[in-house]
This record gives sequence, C-alpha cells and structure tokens, in this order.
Amino acid sequence: MDKKAIKNLLSPESKSILIKNFSGSMDLFYGVAAELFEEDRLPLLEDLIKETGFQKFLNKRKNSGQDRLEATLYTILRRCMLEIPAYILAKIAEAMAIPEYRKMASSFYVIPIDKEGYEIFERSYFIIGEQKPQLLTDYLTYCSTDRWALFRSEYKPIPEVFQDLTIKLANHFLTCENTNEVMEYTKHLLDASISRFIFTAHLENCWQDFNMEFFAALETLPKPNYFLQLVRTVSLRYPERNISAREAYERKVFYRLRDLWELMKVLKEEQYKEFKQFLYNYGDLKDELQNFVWEAVLSLDVSKISQVLLILNSAPFLSIRNYYGEDTATQKFLVKNIINAVAEMSIRKFETKLYKVVLKLLLTLKVERNFVKRRSNFFDWLKKETNSFRIEMEFMRFTFYEYIYISIGKVKNEIGMKMTMFCDDDHKYLCRYLDDAYMAGRGKIKDFGVLFHILLERLRLCVYRPFLEKFHDWEFALNELQSASVSLKIEDALCSSLEAIPRDHFLPYYESFMEVFKTDPDRIMQAILPDFWYRVTLDMASSHAHGVVLPLVGTVSIRAGDTGAYTDGKTIFLPEYISYFSDSIQPLENNRNLTLYIGFALHESAHILAGSFKFDLSYYLSKLEKPNLFKILMNVVEDYRIEQFLIRIKAHSQVEEILHTMNEFFTFMNVRNPENLAMNLVFYLMDEAAGNNTLAKQTKDYKDSINTLFESELYTGRFSSIKELVDYFVTRLVSMDIGNPLSAYPIARELYEILKIWPDAALASITSPEYFPTGIHSCNTTESEFGIAPRPLNREELDALYKEYNENPESFLERNNLPVFPEVIRKDKKTNEMESEISDKTKEKIQEYVDDIFREQISDHYSQGGTIDLSHRTKLDDLVGENQKKKKEEPKKKDDLKDDADIKKDDSKKKKEPPRKKRIYSIDPKTKSRTKLTELREYTVKDVNHFYLKKFAKWKYISHQVFRELSVLLPTVQESHDTSAFEGELNLELLIEILSDKSKIGSFEFLDIFKETSRSLDIVIGLDISGSTELIIQDIQKSGVPQTIDGLYVVELDLTYEEQLKYDTIIDIEKAFAMIFAEALSYLTKNVNIYAFNSVTSTNVYKAATIEAVSSFVPDASNRDGDFIRYIHSILSASKAEMKYFYMITDGRPNADNYTGKEALDDTLIAMREVVNSGIKLIYFNVDSQKQDYFELFQNEATFARYFKKPEELLPVIPELVRTIVQSIK
Repeated sequence: MDKKAIKNLLSPESKSILIKNFSGSMDLFYGVAAELFEEDRLPLLEDLIKETGFQKFLNKRKNSGQDRLEATLYTILRRCMLEIPAYILAKIAEAMAIPEYRKMASSFYVIPIDKEGYEIFERSYFIIGEQKPQLLTDYLTYCSTDRWALFRSEYKPIPEVFQDLTIKLANHFLTCENTNEVMEYTKHLLDASISRFIFTAHLENCWQDFNMEFFAALETLPKPNYFLQLVRTVSLRYPERNISAREAYERKVFYRLRDLWELMKVLKEEQYKEFKQFLYNYGDLKDELQNFVWEAVLSLDVSKISQVLLILNSAPFLSIRNYYGEDTATQKFLVKNIINAVAEMSIRKFETKLYKVVLKLLLTLKVERNFVKRRSNFFDWLKKETNSFRIEMEFMRFTFYEYIYISIGKVKNEIGMKMTMFCDDDHKYLCRYLDDAYMAGRGKIKDFGVLFHILLERLRLCVYRPFLEKFHDWEFALNELQSASVSLKIEDALCSSLEAIPRDHFLPYYESFMEVFKTDPDRIMQAILPDFWYRVTLDMASSHAHGVVLPLVGTVSIRAGDTGAYTDGKTIFLPEYISYFSDSIQPLENNRNLTLYIGFALHESAHILAGSFKFDLSYYLSKLEKPNLFKILMNVVEDYRIEQFLIRIKAHSQVEEILHTMNEFFTFMNVRNPENLAMNLVFYLMDEAAGNNTLAKQTKDYKDSINTLFESELYTGRFSSIKELVDYFVTRLVSMDIGNPLSAYPIARELYEILKIWPDAALASITSPEYFPTGIHSCNTTESEFGIAPRPLNREELDALYKEYNENPESFLERNNLPVFPEVIRKDKKTNEMESEISDKTKEKIQEYVDDIFREQISDHYSQGGTIDLSHRTKLDDLVGENQKKKKEEPKKKDDLKDDADIKKDDSKKKKEPPRKKRIYSIDPKTKSRTKLTELREYTVKDVNHFYLKKFAKWKYISHQVFRELSVLLPTVQESHDTSAFEGELNLELLIEILSDKSKIGSFEFLDIFKETSRSLDIVIGLDISGSTELIIQDIQKSGVPQTIDGLYVVELDLTYEEQLKYDTIIDIEKAFAMIFAEALSYLTKNVNIYAFNSVTSTNVYKAATIEAVSSFVPDASNRDGDFIRYIHSILSASKAEMKYFYMITDGRPNADNYTGKEALDDTLIAMREVVNSGIKLIYFNVDSQKQDYFELFQNEATFARYFKKPEELLPVIPELVRTIVQSIK
C-alpha cells in the first residue's frame, strides 16, 4: 500500500487529528504506515490515532530529527499492526514525549553518536511499557542514573552483549518492581570480576549461555551475594596479566570458573575456607600434580566434592601427604585412592560399605614408603598407558584390600615389606611382580615398562574374564575386538557393549564392528554400541517415510530430531535411528524398526493435516500456574485426536494396524513405576480410550501401577474416586469430535484443573521425554505457510472459533485453510451407537464444561490452608500433663485378671492407612513464630514402667552390640596425635563386620569426619508421644471399636497380657531407641537428656529423670512440633558444649487443635531452621507408613533427616549413630 492509498482510506476524524497534532510531518507518518499496514488492518491504526496519549506524543515529537522520529514511529506502528492494544501503546508513546525521556534519548545522540545503544534502550522501554506501563517512570529514573550510564559505557563496545544484559535487567525489573534491586544487579555487572568473565565468555562465543546462567544464579540462589563472593575469589586467584598470550590465559581462567560453577551454586558458607584453600593449593594452571587433583576432584558429583575439599585441607591428609614426601606419582596415587573411596565407585567384588573403612585408613595408616612407591609408580604408568576406568578400578580393588590387611595385622607394616595375604589369585600374581620382581630388579632394570605391561595384561584379563566365559565359542573374535578397542582406547565402551549383548547377537555385532573398523573408522564410536548392527537409520528409512507423508501433507522436510519424533508444523523431525528390535537389516521392508518409522511419520503428519498448529494457545499457557503440565496434557490428548483422525479418514491402507501396533508396543515397553501417578493416569486414559494396552494388562508391573493409582487418595475434584475420574475422561476421549482442531483443549483443561492440585512427587515424571516416545509437540506461535504467525487467541476469540466449528464445520475448516474430510464431520454408525450409551447426566457434564471453559477466570494459586495460633495454655493442656506424671497401672497376666470385677479396655490401636496429604508449598515469608515459651510447661517424669522393661528385653542385643563397639572405639576419643592402625588404634575386623551387615547400618552425612582434639558434648533426644504413637506396628487379626486420633482412623483393641508383650507400638520403639542410644552416649558425656512432648492448644514437655524413666512415657493428645523444637533450642543454646546434637523422632506431620495445615508446617520448618542456624546439629527421624510430601521440606532444613517406613527400622541405626558421635568429638 502506498502513502496516497493510506491517506484516502483513513477516516476524516483520523486525518483531522493528524493535521492538528503532526503538521509538517504528515508525509513521514503516511510513509511508515504504508510500509506496515494493509487495508484490513487500518482499524487498528485508527484506534491508536484516536488515543489522547498518542496525540500528545505526535504533538511534542513532530519537530524531532526525522531519522529518529521515523525509527520511533516505525517501532510504535509495528506493534500496533501486531495488535498490541492501542491504549497500551498510547501510554508508552505519551511517556516517550515527556522532557525526562527526551533528555535521556538525546544523550545517545551526542558525539560520538550511539544510535544502536538508543535502539537497545528503546526496546527495553517498550518491554516495560507493554507489560507494566505503570513502571515506566521508575524505569526511566533508573536508566537516568550514573550507574546505568557506567553500565552502558562498560558494555557499549560489544552491542550484542549490552543488548542482552539490558533486556535481562528490564525483565528482572518487571519481576521485582524495585529500582533498588535492579540497581544492585547493575552494580554486580560493573564488578570488575564479573565483567571480566562476561567479556571472556564473548571471546569464547558462549556469552548468551553465561549471561543466562549468571542471572539465573542471582535470581534463584538463596544467597546470591555469597555466590558473587565465590566468583570474585576465583578472579582474585587468577589476577589479570599483561602478557602476550593474554587471551589464552583469560580463556583458561574462564574455564576454571566454569569447572567450579555447579559446586559454587551449592557450596555452604561454612565451606568457604576449604573452597579457597583448594583454589589456591590445587589451582595452579601449569603444575602437573595440581591439575591432576583439580580434574579428579571436579569430575565428582557436586554432592561429594565438599567432602573431598574438607579432606584435602584436613590435618590427617596433610600429615599423610608429608609422610610420603613430594614424589608426584605417590601424591597422585594417594589422592586418586581417596577420591575413589569418597565417591564410592562401583568396584567388582568389593563391598560398598567398606569405603568408609578404607577412607579412614588412607588418611591415618602410614604404610612403608617404598611399598607405596612401587604401586604409585605402576599406577602413574598405567594412567598414561590406558584410559580404561575399569582397569584402574581393578587395581584400586587390590590396593584397598591391601590397606585393610595391613591395618588388621595380617601383613606386617615394616621396612622392606611385601604382601603376604591376598584377596584372590590375580592379586597374588600382581604382588609377585610388584613386590618380588620389582624389588629384585631395582638398580638393575632401567625401564620397568616391560614388567608393568605384564601387570596390565593381567588386569585386562580380570576385566575380560567374564566375557571370555560368556562368549567362549568365539574366543578369537573376542580377542580381535579387544585388540581393536585397545588400539582405539575404547576398552570401557567395548566392555559395556559386551555386557549388554546376548550370546546369539555376538557374531553379527562382531562382523558389523570389524567392517566399520576396517572401512569407516570415523564411525567407530557408533559401531562400538551394542545395537549398531541392527539399527535402522533415518537415511535408510527416509524414502519410505516420504512415501506415506507426501499424499497427506505434500512436500514436507523430514529431518533428524534431537528428542525423538516431533513436528513444528513445517518440518517433521524423526529419530536419527531406531533400534527397538534386533531384526536383520535385510530385507529392510521386514524390519520392525522401519515400521516404527512409518508410524512416527504418519503421527507427525497428522498434526499438520488435522490442524494442531493452526491456533496459538500461548495466551492461556502464560496465565496458568503450571503451564508445562497443561502443555503436556494438551499434547497427549491432541496425540489421541490426530491418530483417531488418521484412522477415520483411512490415511494409509495399514494406518490403523501400524498405529495400534506401535502404541501397544510402547505401552508394553514403558517402565511402570507405581510412584509415577500422574504419568500412569494420563497414559492409562489414552490406552483405555484407544485400546492400546491389551498386552500390557497381562504384566504384573502394569497391573500394580494401575492398582496403586486407583488406591491412591489424591485430589479428584468432583469425582468420588480415581476410578470414576478415569471412566469419565475415557468417555470424553472416545466421544470427542476428532474433526475439531480445538476439541483437545477443553478435555486437557478439565484434567489440568485436577492434576495441578496434586503434589509435585506425583507429577514428577510426567514431563520426562522417556515416557513420550513420539515427542512433545509445541503449541507455541509458529509461522504459517504464508509466513504470517497465528496470533495468540484471547478468550472471546477462542470461544467464537469453537462455536463456529460446531455450527458449520465445513465452513470453519475451509476458512482456516484446513482440508475437509467428510469422514470426520459426518459421524458414522459406530460413533452414534457409542454416544447413545453415554448417560444424559454425563452429556450434561460435558456440555456444561465445554460452555464454561472458555469464560472462566484463572484461579488463584492453590495452597493448602490450615489453622495456626500462638501457643495458648488451657486447662486441657494441664490435664494432659498431669496424666503423664501419674503412675500408670501396668497390665496384668490373665490369671490376675480373674479377680478384677471391672476390666478396662486397653488403649492400643491398630493403624489404618492415613489419607494422602495435599501439595506442600514453600515457607510463606510472612509466617512468624507461633511459639510462646512461657505457655509451655515442663514436667519431670520419674516413674519406671516394669512391664515395658520386660518387653524391652527383646532389644537388649542391640545394646550389647553398641557396647562391644564402644569398647573398641572409646580409647581413640581422647587421642590428639596421629596414630596408625598397627599401633593399636582400631579393631578393623570388628568394624568391617559391623559395616558389612546391611541390616545394621544407614548412611549418615551429617558427621564431622576429622577432628584432632576431644570436644565437649551436649545431646538431647526428643520423642513425639502424641496419641498416634500408640498405633500397633505389626499386622494383627483382631476386631475392635473404630475411632479417630490425630486425624487417623484407628481401631481400639482389647489385648491380653501376652498380646501386649508380643505386639509393639510406635512409642515402644521410640522409647527403646532413646534408652539404648542414651545409655551408650552416657559413656561419652554426662550431658544426655531425653525429652518427650505432646500438645493440645499449647505444648507439654516431659523430661525423663533417668534413662529407665523413659519407660513410663505414654501417648496422648496431639503435636505442635514447632513449640517443642524451640523449647529444646532454648535449652541447648544455654549449653557451653562445643558440640550440640538434637535428635528428634516423630511419626507424622505437625497437627494439633490450633496448629494444622500449611501454616503449621511453615512454623515447624522455621523452628528447624533456627536450630540449625545457631550451630546445633538437628537430626530428624520420621516414621510413617508412606514418605509424605512434607518430609523433603524437613530434610532440607535439618542437618540430617531420614525416613523410616517401619518404626522397627530405627533400632539398627543406633551403632552407626554412636560411631558418628565418637568421631565428631575427636
């Protein structure tokens, strides 16, 4: 359209406004408008012209420089053409006309002119104005500051970086709406350390990723300033230098920061000293040993690195390192052993629980230097000769056993020592060379390479022996494979493949690999994989895929995709290869992997053909609490619709057979984890609707997953059960109008409104690509075949479109350039029969939802409410407390009961399954402490329950085990000097025996591993003795009276004397734990106290006067956990002990009359955080029939937390707890 046409088409009113406000620049306005607008879009332009704010802009800016004015007009009118609301654009335009903005804009046009900088600033201004125009004034004030000017000056030399950072700052300002915070972010970007790394990232062409990760760290980490401190520490460790190779040096420093990035995100503030020491002690860019340590440490999982840092900076490590001197090979060998022990690498024939033993030995046992040097020299040679981790671990296995044998005195630790005890014949063989031959050749043999090669071949034999046994019929072929892998340094890859290959696949695998090895070595890394020989590649399947796609959607590009099969509406992406079936490649037409390619191609073409990409629903996605969840549900329902669409129109002669077979296969093959409730539900709905689970229903895993789903007590909306929900949505799917490209939306949205309430644990796996073999299809904006992207539909437009299709499907499809298939519009007999079976009530529900779904407002963010009040003491609290103090009537034997006229029922309860909890959210920052310590009351309990002590006898064996171990461990507690095991430090045989018994240990990461002097200790053991702890933990066949305790449905039972001895309650186990643990700890400190608590509207705390007095604790009332935690916190805070432990055992979530729901959880979490932040080690043990969703929140706040499904699992962990305490006070 030209200027003249625009002028003629505008209304007289619009032209009058322009003449009045923009005289002298009319031609410029018409020129810009003519370039952007077609005739049908002119009403949008007229709406803008009529806005007062836009008129003010025209009036005040008409005398501006023509180039600047044209550029600004183009920016505004282009957004108008894209349907940004006229009133929004008018507000932005008016704000651009004020003197402050014009002054800011002029600053870019002083010499040297920075036109590009102004365009970047203007773009950020529009970002703010389009979303929150009320923030424009504050944003302009921020951009007018000296700090922003410095930011612009700093990054102006690299416009693309300046633009990226400016947009990120604007987006953050939109989020925080706080100029002080965005000023703080700008300050960070001006920090010399930060800008240094940003500029280097630009040199490495990774600045976009780096900037994104940097802002993510600032916005998501709980302590961003600490993270920035770590970045500065790295920069200071490597000061900038004016050297000829400056760029190369800066790149190395940058990648040092990248090595540390993930560690820095999780590193605790108290670990800063170890981090800095590691950086300076092992961060030299040129030192061979330091580089070895750096790479070895940072190759570990970040959860293990902090422990290694602590070790590398500990006195025991420095002592052992000094003992072995400066020999590089020995130092490498020592460090690698320690790292492997900490990482608990998987080593053949080595018990994982022995790693803790080996780690202690590596740091305390000073083995004769020449003995270690021989092994370190071989290890150093081995690392240069092969990159096989399996071979390295085989040698490490022998080394670890050697340390154990030396420590327990089976091998003498003396000058000239050699191994005299061996774990197997291979170990004996190696030692014969490393000890006898090596020592005999010392001074005579200049190069030990020949000897070391013999050892390497023996280690290889250890690794390959299982494969020689597995493929004994093809020894020559196996040797060829091994030889080729050695020459190519891919031995571990070959071993992994040989483990996976069945015997009958060996020959085709061997032949395929050797052919590639000889003719196409560039593909050797693919050929080494176990499925390579039967893979069907996209190149092989391409012609077949095009053959089925072409008749449906014409000439569409088919390319290899990164995430399976998917389409963006213009291109079909298929897997680079498919190897689900080990079928022979020839003939290709008989290969089932090719059939899957055809199925994927049909499925993806259906998305294009059936209109999946015609309508943009991103408007709705942007408004939802969990947009990714809705997107998955929408895609899955749409997958069902378009496949039924293909079948209905008979898109291929075998389409129904191919799609059904493909879906049956994936349903059968998918791993069904019962915990993946949302994923199991969604797939079950689709499978039931399409009938794709005939084979899967025959498997136990599938049945178990569906039974677990149906038995779960998750939120189901208006439906009474999961079963009713499933029946309803299967009916909705089967009856959906598959010809309507919008029909998936209301079904997905209705299901979304239910699933969004589910806890995160139930939703965790639903977004995993592992469970979506046909890929995930985007609903986002994509260009049409005419190059124009569909606009995001608002609610009214979507409603109108849906109604339009219902009124006239043919007209609707034609108007939207979609093909019309009578088969999907005119319903056949089968569909009518099916719909006739749907009840009128169900039809009403469906129609009601379809009518309402497009009009509903987005609901507020869900959170589980509750009741919470300050601790407020009432008479009932006093009664509960006095009841605890009373001497309890102990059960009598049957014979004694005959004389009793009035026999009372026992209070014992049998636990039923508790209702599932709703989703737990993070702590509300407005939550304050709900505890008033003055309202809490402490009672001293002195009585002893002799009946319970009789029952306690069954757990005495644990006491004996603990005391047996203490007799060994206690002598080391007072030692402050380095000792070696052969001097009598530790009975390793006993420790190995205990650690190797899986039934007696747990994993405890809260201990302080290395301490050099004995420290004072104060310990509190806290027990929850609310009414729910009276539940019996064993299965019992007995009837009784139903009632409710702490929200749990229970049955009151009448038990005999013998039955009470036989059956245990939760509180029985809690008391046994406390008594055994406290008695053991009494050998370490006199400061061991046992408290219990229960609550009504406030909390009663009971202190056991003696260990045996614990036996008289009885369950009653409820539990305000936050009260009790703060009470114990006040006690331990007053203690002067150097080490303070608080062990807390509960059997459920916090719950009392005025203390429930999310608020009660928040209060408890805050109380836990207060304890930990004060330096007290809080160990939280939770006993519940299921791991509830609140446990992970408690786990994050406690020093250490562990979940026990059964109360009796508590007792076997006591020995490990005692070891932890002993080690922590050394």
